[in-house]
Amino acid sequence: MDKNTAVWEWIQSFPDVKELYFNFGAANNGASVLIPNPTDNVISTDITGIKTCRYDFAYAVFLTYDSTTPYGTTNISSLNAAEDFGRWIAEQNADKSYPDFGTGCIITGVRVLSNSPIATAVTETITKYVTQVRIEYEQYD
Repeated sequence: MDKNTAVWEWIQSFPDVKELYFNFGAANNGASVLIPNPTDNVISTDITGIKTCRYDFAYAVFLTYDSTTPYGTTNISSLNAAEDFGRWIAEQNADKSYPDFGTGCIITGVRVLSNSPIATAVTETITKYVTQVRIEYEQYD
Protein backbone atom coordinates (compact mmCIF):
# COMPACT_ATOMS: atom_id res chain seq x y z
CA MET A 1 0.00 0.00 0.00
CA ASP A 2 1.30 3.47 -0.79
CA LYS A 3 1.90 5.99 2.00
CA ASN A 4 -0.89 8.36 0.91
CA THR A 5 -3.47 5.57 1.18
CA ALA A 6 -2.02 4.40 4.49
CA VAL A 7 -2.30 7.88 6.02
CA TRP A 8 -5.77 8.33 4.48
CA GLU A 9 -7.01 5.13 6.13
CA TRP A 10 -5.32 5.98 9.43
CA ILE A 11 -6.92 9.44 9.62
CA GLN A 12 -10.34 7.85 9.14
CA SER A 13 -9.93 6.42 12.65
CA PHE A 14 -9.92 9.98 14.10
CA PRO A 15 -13.33 10.11 15.83
CA ASP A 16 -14.23 13.62 14.62
CA VAL A 17 -13.85 12.87 10.89
CA LYS A 18 -17.21 13.38 9.19
CA GLU A 19 -16.37 13.92 5.52
CA LEU A 20 -12.77 13.23 4.50
CA TYR A 21 -11.42 14.38 1.15
CA PHE A 22 -8.00 13.99 -0.47
CA ASN A 23 -6.14 17.15 -1.61
CA PHE A 24 -9.34 19.13 -2.31
CA GLY A 25 -12.82 19.05 -0.88
CA ALA A 26 -16.02 20.85 -0.12
CA ALA A 27 -15.79 23.72 2.37
CA ASN A 28 -18.71 22.44 4.42
CA ASN A 29 -18.91 22.65 8.20
CA GLY A 30 -17.15 19.57 9.57
CA ALA A 31 -15.55 18.49 6.28
CA SER A 32 -11.83 17.70 6.36
CA VAL A 33 -9.04 17.25 3.82
CA LEU A 34 -5.80 15.26 3.84
CA ILE A 35 -3.20 17.32 1.98
CA PRO A 36 0.09 15.46 1.54
CA ASN A 37 3.14 17.66 1.13
CA PRO A 38 5.42 16.42 -1.62
CA THR A 39 8.02 15.38 0.92
CA ASP A 40 8.98 11.78 1.34
CA ASN A 41 12.48 12.95 2.18
CA VAL A 42 15.41 10.79 3.12
CA ILE A 43 17.02 12.66 6.00
CA SER A 44 19.97 10.34 6.50
CA THR A 45 21.28 6.88 5.69
CA ASP A 46 23.29 4.95 8.26
CA ILE A 47 26.23 2.65 7.51
CA THR A 48 23.92 -0.39 7.28
CA GLY A 49 21.76 1.30 4.62
CA ILE A 50 18.79 2.10 6.89
CA LYS A 51 17.22 5.36 5.72
CA THR A 52 15.63 7.83 8.13
CA CYS A 53 12.73 9.47 6.27
CA ARG A 54 9.90 11.95 6.73
CA TYR A 55 6.38 12.05 5.37
CA ASP A 56 4.72 15.43 5.96
CA PHE A 57 1.05 16.25 5.50
CA ALA A 58 -1.55 18.81 6.44
CA TYR A 59 -4.98 18.09 7.82
CA ALA A 60 -7.54 20.81 7.14
CA VAL A 61 -10.94 20.95 8.78
CA PHE A 62 -13.69 23.42 7.91
CA LEU A 63 -15.65 24.83 10.84
CA THR A 64 -18.03 27.71 11.44
CA TYR A 65 -16.85 31.09 12.61
CA ASP A 66 -18.50 34.35 13.59
CA SER A 67 -17.04 37.76 12.77
CA THR A 68 -20.10 39.79 13.71
CA THR A 69 -21.00 38.92 17.31
CA PRO A 70 -18.99 40.77 19.97
CA TYR A 71 -17.93 38.47 22.83
CA GLY A 72 -19.23 35.45 20.90
CA THR A 73 -17.69 32.08 21.65
CA THR A 74 -18.20 30.37 18.29
CA ASN A 75 -14.61 31.00 17.22
CA ILE A 76 -13.22 29.64 20.50
CA SER A 77 -15.34 26.51 20.16
CA SER A 78 -14.23 26.02 16.55
CA LEU A 79 -10.55 26.44 17.39
CA ASN A 80 -10.87 24.01 20.29
CA ALA A 81 -12.51 21.50 17.96
CA ALA A 82 -9.75 21.98 15.37
CA GLU A 83 -7.10 21.44 18.07
CA ASP A 84 -8.61 18.01 18.81
CA PHE A 85 -6.79 16.61 15.78
CA GLY A 86 -3.42 17.63 17.25
CA ARG A 87 -4.35 16.03 20.56
CA TRP A 88 -5.36 12.86 18.67
CA ILE A 89 -1.98 12.84 16.89
CA ALA A 90 -0.20 13.06 20.27
CA GLU A 91 -2.32 10.17 21.59
CA GLN A 92 -1.53 8.05 18.53
CA ASN A 93 2.16 8.72 19.02
CA ALA A 94 2.01 7.82 22.73
CA ASP A 95 0.15 4.61 21.87
CA LYS A 96 2.46 3.92 18.89
CA SER A 97 -0.66 3.64 16.74
CA TYR A 98 0.64 4.58 13.32
CA PRO A 99 -0.39 4.16 9.70
CA ASP A 100 0.85 0.98 8.05
CA PHE A 101 3.63 1.97 5.65
CA GLY A 102 4.16 -1.65 4.69
CA THR A 103 7.07 -4.04 4.67
CA GLY A 104 10.45 -2.41 5.06
CA CYS A 105 9.19 0.66 6.93
CA ILE A 106 9.07 1.21 10.67
CA ILE A 107 7.47 4.43 11.90
CA THR A 108 9.45 5.93 14.75
CA GLY A 109 7.13 8.83 15.57
CA VAL A 110 4.42 11.24 14.51
CA ARG A 111 4.06 14.82 15.68
CA VAL A 112 2.27 18.07 15.03
CA LEU A 113 4.55 20.78 13.65
CA SER A 114 2.80 23.77 15.25
CA ASN A 115 1.16 24.50 18.59
CA SER A 116 -2.19 25.39 17.08
CA PRO A 117 -3.93 25.03 13.72
CA ILE A 118 -3.57 27.92 11.28
CA ALA A 119 -6.93 29.56 10.53
CA THR A 120 -7.93 31.14 7.23
CA ALA A 121 -11.35 32.46 6.26
CA VAL A 122 -13.01 30.58 3.43
CA THR A 123 -16.56 31.94 3.28
CA GLU A 124 -18.71 34.32 5.30
CA THR A 125 -19.28 31.61 7.93
CA ILE A 126 -16.66 28.87 7.40
CA THR A 127 -12.99 28.88 8.39
CA LYS A 128 -10.34 26.40 7.33
CA TYR A 129 -8.09 25.28 10.20
CA VAL A 130 -4.86 23.59 9.06
CA THR A 131 -2.68 21.33 11.21
CA GLN A 132 0.69 20.24 9.82
CA VAL A 133 2.00 16.81 10.81
CA ARG A 134 5.26 14.94 10.35
CA ILE A 135 5.66 11.16 10.34
CA GLU A 136 9.22 9.98 10.81
CA TYR A 137 10.14 6.47 9.78
CA GLU A 138 13.00 4.16 8.95
CA GLN A 139 13.12 2.42 5.59
CA TYR A 140 14.92 -0.86 5.11
CA ASP A 141 15.77 -1.91 1.56
